[in-house]
Amino acid sequence: DGSIDFVGSEQSFDTAFNSIKRGGSCVITGLFGGKLQLPLPLITLMSKKIMGSYVGNLAEMQELMAFVKKGQLPPIPMEVLEAHEVNKALKKLKSGKALGRLILLHKSYKKDFKAAFSKQLKQRLKKKKTPKTKSRT
Repeated sequence: DGSIDFVGSEQSFDTAFNSIKRGGSCVITGLFGGKLQLPLPLITLMSKKIMGSYVGNLAEMQELMAFVKKGQLPPIPMEVLEAHEVNKALKKLKSGKALGRLILLHKSYKKDFKAAFSKQLKQRLKKKKTPKTKSRT
């Protein structure tokens, strides 16, 4: 059992750490920041592990961002599911059928999410609907 905290904030860590069972591992990759405050006996009694994982450096990140800006990297596939579809998302993850990111969205955040990502979502939907044409050469 394990979880990965891609954000690295106090709130995201709390969610990730509390979601794992006895003997589970929580890996923090995000660098958002904050302080880690835990009752130490909990770690021992539950045999939970906390690990950090960091890959890359600033120069590599700048190189990656240059590729992104030039459009040389394909977008990460993402699927937005309603929060009540959590079991569907878990089945996809367990079966290896989840491609890219699965986003569980609570209905109270739907408006904010759509506003923030509407341009990106519209572009993705447009690409899916656009039929591929054969070149005439």
